Amino acid sequence: MHGNSKYKKISLKKVEQLAGYGLTEVEIGNVLSVSQSAITTYKNKYPNFEIALKRGKDKADARVVASLYKRALGFEHTETQFEQITIMTEVGEVIKEMPAIKKKTIIKSTAPDTMACIYWLNNRRKEDWRVRPGEVGDKKYEDEMIEIIPSNGKAGGNGSKVPNRVAKFLS
Repeated sequence: MHGNSKYKKISLKKVEQLAGYGLTEVEIGNVLSVSQSAITTYKNKYPNFEIALKRGKDKADARVVASLYKRALGFEHTETQFEQITIMTEVGEVIKEMPAIKKKTIIKSTAPDTMACIYWLNNRRKEDWRVRPGEVGDKKYEDEMIEIIPSNGKAGGNGSKVPNRVAKFLS
């Protein structure tokens, strides 16, 4: 009954919130002052506990997916800077620093991140973008090679061969 009394003191809203912050089950257990085995017991014995954990984890995962996607495509963000107004001579000597502050809004661009693209495609399009050829999950297959014929229309020697999975993106 001791474990049950500890469970009754746990807020499922807090469990969901902690999982939503990206904490592991061990870390959630530490915050709640319970062991990893207690967390496992609660998940098995109390469906609402497991649901709260899953909802929180799903929220954290969704934020990471959105960030990875944004990073893969590149994005713009607005930055606000504040500068003290200074009056200067033609040669750059400071005459007077004004008590006023000038607010400057800058739009900055972040270029697409190649590694984020690769990670995304390796996980979302395994068949086309896998790192190690020949195996996807439990499925093994050989990739057929297709000859790319040069613009002069003559095959043989001048063309290059690429895997079939890549050729479909070149047409």
